[in-house]
Amino acid sequence: WRWWPAAAVALVTADLFIIGFGFYPRSDPALLKATPPAVAFLQQDKGQFRVATLDAPDEKLFNANSLMIYRIQDVRGYDSIIPRRYTEFMGMIEGQGELLYNRIAPFYWAGSLDSPLVDLLNVRYVATTQRISNPSYSLVYDGELLIYRNNEALPRAFVVTDARVLADAALREALKTFDPRAEVLLEQTPTFTALTSADGAAMPPGATTAAEIVHYAPNRVVIRA
Repeated sequence: WRWWPAAAVALVTADLFIIGFGFYPRSDPALLKATPPAVAFLQQDKGQFRVATLDAPDEKLFNANSLMIYRIQDVRGYDSIIPRRYTEFMGMIEGQGELLYNRIAPFYWAGSLDSPLVDLLNVRYVATTQRISNPSYSLVYDGELLIYRNNEALPRAFVVTDARVLADAALREALKTFDPRAEVLLEQTPTFTALTSADGAAMPPGATTAAEIVHYAPNRVVIRA
């Protein structure tokens, strides 16, 4: 019996090797230090923005989470715990058919780029191998893949003065077509009655003003508006 612990460890180790050998491919760690030209192009933009991809079937451009090592933010994701509300939000742009694999999916339909929710997500760049005919998107990189700039992308933070309070079903429907530059859609009536500018004057209906992000960290964001 004194050999039993060692035998058990050896058995489990052998079992893991038999099952897992070849399942996890080996890669050269030097690849982590390489920066693809398309990524280097995106890194030239020092502002706050997000990217998305328009993929063809069975295509995985910038596979989910792969841009994290370059500190480029992506609207997609690969995680075992995905917030339901974000999943529903993305589903209003395009159906989410990869949740079974713990993924927020890329766009597969070019018409999804017409959604105002893409602009609201601060998607400034879309990577693809396809030509995009949408006039709101300009080709800014033509290399190993194509990168289009979304000229209608909204900043990460901004202020609008008009608001509508809608019930859940009506809210979901309105989100598909509303103009985020003109109003905000709310689930509950706000406790305040009016917004004021920096000098204390009431802001007129329909006004839009900038907001400055003064601190941005994973668990804390400070905005001055």
